[in-house]
Amino acid sequence: MTLGISQSLAAASLPDVATAPFALVAACSAWPLHGPQLAAIRAAESDGPLLDWEQVLALIERHRIAGLVHHALTVADIAIPAPFGAILQARATADGVHELKQVHRTLALSRALDAAGIRHFVLKGVTSAMMAFGRYGVRYSVDIDLLVDRTAIEAAADTMRALGYVRVDPPELATAADVRAWMAHHKDVVFVHPDDETVVELHWRLFQNSYLMPNTVEGPLTRLALFPGADVPTLPEETAWLYICAHGGEHGWARMKWLADLGALLARSSGEAHRLYAHAHAARLKRLVGPGIILCAKLYGTAVPERLERDFAHDRRMRWITSIAWQSLVGDESGTELEATKLGATRKNLGHYLISNDPRHWWREFVFDLHDRGRGDEETAGPSRVARVIGRLARLARKEP
Repeated sequence: MTLGISQSLAAASLPDVATAPFALVAACSAWPLHGPQLAAIRAAESDGPLLDWEQVLALIERHRIAGLVHHALTVADIAIPAPFGAILQARATADGVHELKQVHRTLALSRALDAAGIRHFVLKGVTSAMMAFGRYGVRYSVDIDLLVDRTAIEAAADTMRALGYVRVDPPELATAADVRAWMAHHKDVVFVHPDDETVVELHWRLFQNSYLMPNTVEGPLTRLALFPGADVPTLPEETAWLYICAHGGEHGWARMKWLADLGALLARSSGEAHRLYAHAHAARLKRLVGPGIILCAKLYGTAVPERLERDFAHDRRMRWITSIAWQSLVGDESGTELEATKLGATRKNLGHYLISNDPRHWWREFVFDLHDRGRGDEETAGPSRVARVIGRLARLARKEP
């Protein structure tokens, strides 16, 4: 599937996808749906009964886009064989209910922090749904992210506890020394509400690597309406989009849901890509944002700025990062999680060192990798990320050719 990627970016050598299920899911992640997008959906589904719908569902789960795919197949009037149609509808409905719960929780948290006089920003989540799609029901958010000043963390934590939230990372029983050690090497503390398991990440900086994107707690804020009469404070729109892109890029653009957000922005007009990339250049984030724009061009046929084309031709690191991102996104096209693919997460994590030319960025990345032991994932908890990477490379070296 090739959807209008700029000819001057042929050097990207991003291979076409090989399977109809991946092509169908990718086509369904486009927003908004116009004639070319609907034609791509129908072309990808042309195998009809021969299409592997189990693989389609696995890809939807992997990329967390049940709402988008269900919406697209409904608009395209695609009949989904039983029982797969019922499974997809149930998942899309569950995701929609979860999103409405997130709206309620986000608004309650923001109002409580406002009442306590704590300056804060709502990051991503339901605000991304409104920014990208202008509606709910097509985007899934795992958790709620809030940003406050580091000095306000304890006051914000107490406000959350008053609403019933419990800190789980580090746990409530952790000593003050343990909490200080945690805060020295992480960007947030994690809370869970026991009633419905809502997860909230309370940030004091945007990323683990403090050199990736400057903290903006003291900067201007805007208010975004979640619905009429109910708004929350957010980053200014251009900064919010840079953060959304940097988040997707840091994760290797491994989930289509992040590209769907960006693609919805870029589809507004050909000038959106130019403006976003200009902001990325100024913020020294071109190697995170640029690959996302290129992947959107590959999947959705959106515009590629001339400046990005020139940078891509002359920046080997950006080409490497783009290649890693494509591999992280596509994988084996079966729906296997990135962490379960051979060297998938390792390749993505090593790609973090390609983002910046600043040695301080590299050092901060290394320090985090040295201390990161995952969060409750049996496959990642235990040895640090550096130890895991060394272990994987050593195992590969021991294998017979």
